[in-house]
Amino acid sequence: MTTRRRTRRRAALLTGASLALGGFLAAAAALPASAAPATAGNYSGTTDSGRDVEFAIDGNGTLTGFSTTSTCSIFGMFPQTIFIVWSGDNPPVDVEVGVPFEVEWELSGGSGTTTYELSGVLDADGTFTGEGLAQMDLPVLPCVASPFEWTAAIGGVTPEPTATATPTPTATPTPTATATATPTATATATATPTATPTATPTRTPTPTATPTPAPIGAEDLAEERRGGISVPASAEIGGTVTLGVGADYAGATVNVWLQTPEPLLLGSVLVDDAGRIAVTLPVELEAGDRTIAVSDAADAVLGWDVIEIVPSAPTPTPTPTATATPTSTSGETPTASASATTTATAPAGAGSTSTPPAGGAGGSHTPDALANTGFDGTATFGWIAGVGALLLGLGAYGLTRRRHHQS
Repeated sequence: MTTRRRTRRRAALLTGASLALGGFLAAAAALPASAAPATAGNYSGTTDSGRDVEFAIDGNGTLTGFSTTSTCSIFGMFPQTIFIVWSGDNPPVDVEVGVPFEVEWELSGGSGTTTYELSGVLDADGTFTGEGLAQMDLPVLPCVASPFEWTAAIGGVTPEPTATATPTPTATPTPTATATATPTATATATATPTATPTATPTRTPTPTATPTPAPIGAEDLAEERRGGISVPASAEIGGTVTLGVGADYAGATVNVWLQTPEPLLLGSVLVDDAGRIAVTLPVELEAGDRTIAVSDAADAVLGWDVIEIVPSAPTPTPTPTATATPTSTSGETPTASASATTTATAPAGAGSTSTPPAGGAGGSHTPDALANTGFDGTATFGWIAGVGALLLGLGAYGLTRRRHHQS
């Protein structure tokens, strides 16, 4: 009797222990397995708009330094899109495989307060996927965020190749033989018309959108980058500014930004062989000191400095030249009349009285005209008078000798 009781007691104890062990094992199986932390390293990838994504995971599985670029839009009379730079100052967040994470933070600056939201999950294959957005609260109008999706992995994410459509070759039409009509005595056969082949339309390629450079604001201008480019001391409003970025960037395209105080893109220009670029200042600028900066194709700041914007010099108005008008003076030239009469009295029986006219022809003469032609009236009159006196003297001499011979 006693032996049976002991046997039954032992069986009951064994049964209870088995049930307790089975319940413990079932409870242990129901507990979730602890997730593995993310692999440490530098991760890189892209957003769905083609922007670069970079961050790091340390040995404890903590994510830090998330950097990329996103956009927000201002809706109003003049809609505008603003580029927001994620500069890697997010709060540290622990990441485990298969466990979603989410973090939010704010940054305040001269342009207003910017709110950042970042979420994602690490897949078992080591690839991160997630979403993000950044919104700016500006003093006048809010800048509404444009959400984006992102992917990243250690060493970067290999993009899936895009299938390129193979153009379908256009079939070359087979020429149709033209039947030659057999002439008959009564009718001529008509040739059968040849069918015209229909051309297959060629697919027009879709143009690829050119990415818009990220704006360079005052918060992006580190002091060690000042003087990294050569900037003139001043420039006129509406004039051309020549900057030097260095011959190392020859052939590269760079972006020129002017703080007004908001970032204003002056242009994306090609650096020449001497390392110089030239941009034109808008005519709507106001005079004063401004900051001008240059960034590369990856939106990294190459250098910046301060330039004085001065009013443009007024264009001088040409002074009209007076044209002298010649004045003609008309008048009569006074005419002087002069006559000289020479009277010679010859001895009796020798001749008559001769009165030569003055000037050789008689009448009046013009002194100015005589002066212009070289005629001297006084000398002429004296010569005539001398000849007359000589003739009178010879006549008188001859008369005297005749009388002397007669006597």
